[in-house]
Amino acid sequence: MLKITSGIYKGKQLETADDLSVRPTKSRTRMAMLNSVESRLRWQNMKVADLCCGSGAFGIEALSRGAGHSTFIDINTTHIKNNVRKFGIETAQATIIQQSASTYTSGPFDVIFADPPYGENLLDKILNNSGSLGEKGTLWALEESNTYDLKIPESFTLHKHKKFGKSAFWLLEQL
Repeated sequence: MLKITSGIYKGKQLETADDLSVRPTKSRTRMAMLNSVESRLRWQNMKVADLCCGSGAFGIEALSRGAGHSTFIDINTTHIKNNVRKFGIETAQATIIQQSASTYTSGPFDVIFADPPYGENLLDKILNNSGSLGEKGTLWALEESNTYDLKIPESFTLHKHKKFGKSAFWLLEQL
């Protein structure tokens, strides 16, 4: 059972896939990533991208904490569409795009979450599109397998890297 951890939607349950085709971020990792971002900015009116969004947990958490708008990108948008409807999120606050996150290039965003399927090297592809998604000061919260060797481009600074069991996350800032 995956629930929103903070803000106006706190405690509400997210719809997720019943099978193992989607790997939602565990609450402990999600909270650590969100709190790391929150320690560097105020959510008010922020534009957020949730890449490889699945259920949309990161983008909905950001909206719950006060972000102005979340854009959800995934090749399968079934669960995020259902969650946006279930939570009563207004269309002015959420955009849902059915597309591969590695080819999405419309920005800029203030905060970008990316939690792609493990083992597909999508984070490196996503970071190669960073110039069209973010700008100076954009925060990037990324999750992958704890064995993933993230190649951080010179246009970023690393603020945090932490491992949680089989997962790891990185908090980067675009220069």
